Formats: sequence, C-alpha cells, structure tokens
Amino acid sequence: LPVLADILSMEPDACLSSCRPKVRPPAPKSPLFYSRKSVIFCPKNSVILPPKSPYHPKRCSPTTQKSVLLPSERRNRMKAKPKTDFLPRLFFWSTLSFAKLWSRVVRSGLGVANLRTHVIRSGLGFTYVARLGIWIGLRMANLGRFPVESGRGAAYLMGFLVWSGLGGLSPAVAQETTGESPASVKKITHSFLSLAGAEEPAAYNVLVLFTDDQRADTIAALGNPVIQTPNLDRLVRSGLAFDCAYMQGGMHGATCIPSRAMLLTGKGLFRVDEKLLTEDTWPAAFQRAGYTTFMTGKWHNGAKSLPRVFAQARSVFLGGMHHPLEAPLCDLVEGKLTKPAPASQHACQVFADQAIRFLQEHRQGPFFCYVAFNGPHDPHIVPEDFAVRYDPEKIPLPPNFLPQHPFDNGEMTVRDECLLPWPRRPEQIRQMLAEYYRYISYIDQQIGRILDALADSPHRDRTIVIFAADSGVARCSHGLIGKQNLYEHSIRVPLIMAGPGIPAGRRTQAFCYLYDVLPTVGRLCGVRPP
Repeated sequence: LPVLADILSMEPDACLSSCRPKVRPPAPKSPLFYSRKSVIFCPKNSVILPPKSPYHPKRCSPTTQKSVLLPSERRNRMKAKPKTDFLPRLFFWSTLSFAKLWSRVVRSGLGVANLRTHVIRSGLGFTYVARLGIWIGLRMANLGRFPVESGRGAAYLMGFLVWSGLGGLSPAVAQETTGESPASVKKITHSFLSLAGAEEPAAYNVLVLFTDDQRADTIAALGNPVIQTPNLDRLVRSGLAFDCAYMQGGMHGATCIPSRAMLLTGKGLFRVDEKLLTEDTWPAAFQRAGYTTFMTGKWHNGAKSLPRVFAQARSVFLGGMHHPLEAPLCDLVEGKLTKPAPASQHACQVFADQAIRFLQEHRQGPFFCYVAFNGPHDPHIVPEDFAVRYDPEKIPLPPNFLPQHPFDNGEMTVRDECLLPWPRRPEQIRQMLAEYYRYISYIDQQIGRILDALADSPHRDRTIVIFAADSGVARCSHGLIGKQNLYEHSIRVPLIMAGPGIPAGRRTQAFCYLYDVLPTVGRLCGVRPP
C-alpha cells in the first residue's frame, strides 16, 4: 500500500519514467541511414532494416555494404523485415481459412432448389469486400509496401488479391440467382471451388433399400451357397459390400426401433430418441438442401414423427405382427396420416410398387427415397405363386447350432424365443430356414423390380443405392431364434453401396456402424448435417 500511494502521488511523466525499464541509450544514428516513419533504409544497397532500438541496433558497414549485428546480438539473428509486412502476411495466411469457411457456405448451397435470399445477399457483400481488398492491395503495391521486385513481395501481393477475390459474386451472377435455380448455384460456386482446390460435391439421388431381420450371411454373392438372391448379387457386383457392418443393439426386445432411429439420425444408441420426436434427421436435412424426400414401407418410430422426417409417404406400415398379405397401410396427406386400410396384395410388393411409381413420376431435382420392407421378419409368408422354393432337407444347420442356449441371458421368454419349443429340433430349424430363405428371395425379386425401374429412369447415372438391414437374427445359432442378443449373427447386418464414385465389385473388412451410412452419403452429396 505505501508503494501504491507513492506511485499515485507522482506526476504522470515521473510515474512512467519510474516504471520504464533501465536500458542503455541508443547508439548515435549513422549518416548512412535515413528514417521514414518507423522503417530504416540503407540507400547504398537498398537493404531494408528493422527500426533501430536499444535492444536491436543495426549498422550498415561501408566496406561490406551489409548490415552487421552487434556481437551481443549474434545469437538471435533476425532477417530484416519492414513492419508493414504484417498486413500482407495476415491476408496471405488468412486465405486458407477464408477459403475453408466460404467453401462450407457454397457446399451447403450446391443442389439447393430454393436458394435462400440471405445467401445471395452474402455473396453481394463479399463482392464489395473483394473490390475493396483489390483496391487496397494495388494501393499498397504502388506505395511500395509490397516490394514486388522480389519474389516474396509478389507472393504477398498475389495472396492478398486472391484472398480478396475468392468470395466475391458478381452482381450479374447474383441477379441471375434470384430465379432460385440449382444450376445457378453451381455456376456461382464452380469458379471458387476450382480456385480453392475443393472438390465440388454433387447432388446425387439417394435410394435406400432397407429390410427387416435379415442376416448378413443370406446373400449368395457374399458366400451363401444355398440361397438365391440374383438382384442383390447384381448390386454386389456393381458396388461395395461391407463385411463388418454392425448395429449397436437395443434397449428392449424390438431392436429394430432404435436401429432405424440410429440410421435416420446418424446417432449412437445412447444418444438417440427412438421415437424421433426431438431429433433432427438426415432425411429432413436432405429436404432442407432441396431434395424431394419420399418413403414407403415400415415405419416403426411412431406415427407422430413421420411428418417431421419425410415430406411424402405412401403405403406406410406402422409396425406390428400383422399378416403381410393383410398389413394395414396408410398415406401421408398434407402432413397427416390417413386411416390405415388393409393391403390389396403382399406388403413388400406394395412397397416396391410405390417406389417404382415415385421413380417414374419424379423428373426434376434430386431425391431421397427410403424403401423399408417389413420382411423377412416373421411370419415368413409369401404369395403361393412365388416360384422359388427350398427343400428343408438340403438346407444345412448353422455351424453353431445348439438345441438350447447354454445359460439364461435374461431374454429366454421374449416373443421370438417362443416361436419354437425347447429344445430345438434340427427338422424344425431346417423348416424355419427354408421359409426364411424363401421370404428373402421374394424380397430380392421386389428389389430387382426397383433396380430395373431405376435403370430405365433418367436418374440411373446419378443415384447412390444403399442396401442394408436393421438387424440380423439368430435362427437357432447358439440355440436362439430371435435377435435379442449381442452375438455376431444378430448385430452384424448386410450393407452394400453402389453408385457414382463408389468402387464396383469390391468387398471391405472395414468396421462401421449402421448409423455411419447417411452421414457418409450426406457428405458425398454436399448436404449439411442435421
């Protein structure tokens, strides 16, 4: 406190002088130097030197014509740079961060059918910033602040001008975007992305084919010698198959509910609301990006959440253990679901018909089509006239077949485990597998119809096709029937992706979760995450 009182009682100059560090006086100015503002120049050899200070005195030797440091400063030699290097260096190094920020803006706008007005205004704002930046850069070059006769100065000037011009939209192009056309957005962003070195995302169409309770080892092209899946085999040959794709499990017996919620949100099991009432989903994100979103098939996440996720929906099955030939189906009309009515034919065929109808009717703009089959979930019922049949005697038992599970895992009395009595007999399991395989072959036929319709549509070369299942199932592996366990046969799922930019005819052992799929596809399409 006494010291503080002494300082406060001083005059301002005395106070500052008392706080100023004790330094040696500056060396006398050499006649070889002259000072302009804070920069010191050497006229004989045009060497630019930093300002003279008590800590960094510099001298220009008449004999060597080079700047010489005092012996006490030889340890910390510094290249001579004018203080005015700060601004060009700032603008030069901010080029990358500016490009990254603006690329996010334009990537989110690619393929947008209805361009927001504030995006156009932002582009016009960047135009004026660009003009001002170019003027400042040329002005500083004329004043000698950018020594353009050296390579470094030219690089600074170029970096400043490129930084200024990266984000600008010409008023003519901005005026053109008032029509809110996706082509106009691509025209605006193409030159910037090419300058920034960013790959231009494409507004690919997305077709998701999703089955219910299909094991990963039930595709002929992936190693099952018994089952017949010619259309899934075709998809394997034209795309990339994942041998280690998994779903995380569930909190109750109906593991398909959280699995579908994880797929649509891109979130893990412990972070997702399985009813999707408080979640922002990937289909909604695609819709905000200008996509037409459509779904048909099984919706097992609550009727209230469907209008929040998809803009269009027809022949929606809200879940349950209904006979597939009499499944109650409803439509989404003006944001509300209609009263369910029994299906006129097998539900999987109805879903395929609705998907084909959508592909044929949709002609303009990108789309996100989600087809969720309610099979091969039990009951394993297909139309009688379906030709593919399997002889139970020729179907091998699972290699880990057991008549009964070795211990009580807490799920021994759920509905799935009550489908067959204990202990399981081999002839019962073979009969169940024959019906299960026949159901999968029937769904494969419906998938083939959808793929044929896609091949005949104008969307053929611009569509990413995804095939997956919500979970596997035991079917008497380890003595279990259902999926309420964490064995490989229950949590590993089939996953195939095909389309533009995806390698064809390849299989990968890379580990992934089912909820990784749509974030990956969204990034390919340039859609901002939910």
